[in-house]
Amino acid sequence: MAVTSAAVGIFAGKEIFKKTIHELYDFCSDQAKAKIKIVLATKQIDKLYKKIDQVRLVKTIWQVDKAVDLHQFYCDSHLLVGDNRIRIKTLDDLPQGENVVIEGIAGQGKSILLRYLCATELKRGASIAVFVELRRVTKESPLIERIIEHFSHLGFPKDVELFYELAKSGKIILLLDAFDEVRDELKSEVVSSIESLAAGIEAMKIVVTSRPNNDIRCSNFFTVVRLDNLKGTEYSSVVAKLADSKEWADTIVQHVENNAHHVKDLLCTPLMVTL
Repeated sequence: MAVTSAAVGIFAGKEIFKKTIHELYDFCSDQAKAKIKIVLATKQIDKLYKKIDQVRLVKTIWQVDKAVDLHQFYCDSHLLVGDNRIRIKTLDDLPQGENVVIEGIAGQGKSILLRYLCATELKRGASIAVFVELRRVTKESPLIERIIEHFSHLGFPKDVELFYELAKSGKIILLLDAFDEVRDELKSEVVSSIESLAAGIEAMKIVVTSRPNNDIRCSNFFTVVRLDNLKGTEYSSVVAKLADSKEWADTIVQHVENNAHHVKDLLCTPLMVTL
């Protein structure tokens, strides 16, 4: 039944996604329509959907030989938004109508959360989430070039003006991972590039992840929220995902709860639970 439900969800998401692509086409000028007409073919849309879906595949510290589906180990994350602790299931749970910086310390799962939100947005099918690793930005390959490169990998023409036009439809979400991994000498330039995108394309939501105390948090174009630590017995859901069996997971959790409270205090991030 679970497999059937998942298959139905994927099919529904793909159908909505096809509708989204056609809405993008209708939004465009005649000149832009000519550039993306090939994307409207059913096979091309299927290919595009599949390529975006690959963001779910990641390598982990316990699985370095082969990428695995993040849904196999992902557990719900919580953000501190003002005085509220909010469980994040979709991008809709982030502050609406605002660009957002998600801050978190090492090991809290910022990148996995962003990939999860990207994959979830794909499943919903209502927009195209563009996931870009900021560590790949260089002097020779600036941010906008990385974005356009990613866009072209999805099957769209490699065209900056086309990207800007499509982004103004509100159907594109830009997810920028790990600002803290940008080279120090490039950080000011990258902030300027991000702010330029935010100012020039108000309809496009931008979400950035970063460790605390980086330049991007000072931008007037962003609201800053913080990724919270695991609380109480939330670590047990991570154990359940990583353990070979439910029995083994229950044994570990029972031991921690009954005999190892000093260890429990350390199990505050997915990385610490994994270690």
